[in-house]
This record gives sequence, C-alpha cells and structure tokens, in this order.
Amino acid sequence: MYAKLFRSMYEGSLGGDWKTLVTFQQLLVLSDQYGVVDMFPPAIASITGIPIEIIEHGIARLEQPDKYSRTPDEEGRRIVRLDAHRDWGWRIVNFAYYRQLQRHEERREYMKDYMKKRRAKASVNSVSHVSAIAEAEAEAEVKTLRSSSVVPLGTSSSERGKPDGLKTVRIRNAVAAAADALGTIPR
Repeated sequence: MYAKLFRSMYEGSLGGDWKTLVTFQQLLVLSDQYGVVDMFPPAIASITGIPIEIIEHGIARLEQPDKYSRTPDEEGRRIVRLDAHRDWGWRIVNFAYYRQLQRHEERREYMKDYMKKRRAKASVNSVSHVSAIAEAEAEAEVKTLRSSSVVPLGTSSSERGKPDGLKTVRIRNAVAAAADALGTIPR
C-alpha cells in the first residue's frame, strides 16, 4: 500500500488543514487501483492508527464542494460516496488524473536513467573501439618490422645478407618498443 503525493495537495485549498490532509493521504494509500475506498471510518482509523475524530473531520471536509479546487468535477469535492444509501465508502474524484500523471513522471524518470546509462555505455564502447583499432595497427607494424628484411643503404649485393650492426640494433629497439607498448614480447 502506497501512494504518490503531489506537492499541489499542500499548496491548494486544503493547505493548512492538517486533519483533512492526513485523512486524504490515508484514503489515497487505502484506495484500490480505481481510487475506491470501500471502508467505513472506524476501519480506516483502526488500520491507520489515526483517531476516528480526525478521520471523520477529514472525510466531512473532503466531501464538501470546494470552489477553489483545481478539479471542477463534482463541484470540487475530493471524494464522493459510492452509494447514496450508506454513509461510507468513497471514490476519489481525480484519482485517474493523478495516477496518469504519476505514470508519466515515472516513465520520464525511467527514460532519463535509461539514456544516462546508455550514453555512458556508448562512451566506454567508443573508447574501447578506438583502443582496439590502435592496438591492431601497432600489432601490424610489429609484424611488418619482424618480417621485413632490412637492407642497409649503400651496401653491396654481397653484403646484403649481412645486416649492418647499428641499423639492426635500431630495428630491434623499434620492434621491442612497439611490442612493449602492446604488452607482447617480440620473437
């Protein structure tokens, strides 16, 4: 049993009458999905722990017409009796309106959270994608350096099979640096 309370309840014509506000809150909590409270005042008092006098005061006020009510239906009454032949059991007049408003707010909040999570996930995925591309390019460069036969410029054809010592060291250092960046060991 729960009900969402809107700030407008406290800012409207019921504001300042705490007995009526407390009673209205309890009726909202005790109502079914259609805004019906089919209970008599002593049962409401017993379930909520609120003295019967406060419940009766609130019900009397909620049943009265209110020319300042935001909802002109039923002459501004907040609750109407279910049956004319009994003095208990009520329908909350604007229940459907506020229930729809609540669903709209919940949906908006849900979508806000959903999009926030989705954007965060997309951000992580794009960073991962860029990292994967950079890693693949570095690996390709290492493979190219490993498989290429470097022939130093200015060497004769007979010397081409014998690599220049200084250039070989530079190439090995470049391969090692690229492999180090990737976290792999050169072979």
